[in-house]
Amino acid sequence: MKKVMIVLAVIVVLVIAVIAVAWVFVDSIAKAAIEKGGTAALGVATTVQSVSVSLLGGTVDLSGLLVANPTGFETPHLMESRAINIGVRPGSLLSDTIEVNQFVIDGLDMYLEQQPGNKTNVGVVMDHLKEFGGEGGQGGAKKESSGGKKIKVDTILVQNIVVHLKLQPVLGRSQAKVRDITIPKIEMKDVTSDNAQGVVVSELMARLMPAITAAILQEGADVLPAALRDGLGKDLAETTKALGGGASDLVGQMGKGVGGLLGIGQKSGEQEPSKEGETPKDQQPKNPLEGLQEAPKKLGEDLKDIFGGGK
Repeated sequence: MKKVMIVLAVIVVLVIAVIAVAWVFVDSIAKAAIEKGGTAALGVATTVQSVSVSLLGGTVDLSGLLVANPTGFETPHLMESRAINIGVRPGSLLSDTIEVNQFVIDGLDMYLEQQPGNKTNVGVVMDHLKEFGGEGGQGGAKKESSGGKKIKVDTILVQNIVVHLKLQPVLGRSQAKVRDITIPKIEMKDVTSDNAQGVVVSELMARLMPAITAAILQEGADVLPAALRDGLGKDLAETTKALGGGASDLVGQMGKGVGGLLGIGQKSGEQEPSKEGETPKDQQPKNPLEGLQEAPKKLGEDLKDIFGGGK
């Protein structure tokens, strides 16, 4: 009996020690996980100034999230966020799957930089995401999700977004033109609903970039030059295909102009009701982009029709 009590006492001490270590180092562990996951998904350095985790309160607060530009671009960064507030079920912080009930990114500052040949910093990151996702969504993202803590999140709200456009100079101008696109908010729902066990940090961050790009295309339709818009649209289609269903669902929520064009965001068998005087959709001519996942290259050409032609 005495030996049993000693064994139990040792187990209790070990459990307390593990909890104490987690309590002391949880901030640095979370910071490292976010930085590693962001860098792996986006292919550029991702850093966080500080992370504060409350195990009892069930909150995770991040400040100074910075996503660097790919090599060769001159603008200060790709993305920067002043504050990210995450609410979680407290008991899940020490489990294999963290259950998130609130996810708010407040203040997102982003640069979309265009270089000669219509190359952009966003396009370079999207190229990396295609490799991360792999062909048909069965590549890197699936392999990456096999290890590490997973996250289950229903809704992500991104608010107060400013996208600075640095565009190539047109004929007669010696300097690149800088314009801003302001997006009040982006709300993404059912973020990880396609995976009951949740997704790892890198896959979660990979899903956000296409959705944000889709919102930029939607809100900046009248500002973006046609060639830039078409290139981003093509990149978006190919990246969404590579990342698979979860990313497709989020892009489909960004509005009819983009999500509808991609042929995603509407559940199979659903049909929007036709307005009075309109021909029902099932009787209309077949949308040439309906098979976009098999032919993403068509997107660049058809974006002109959706967004109103070139500029």
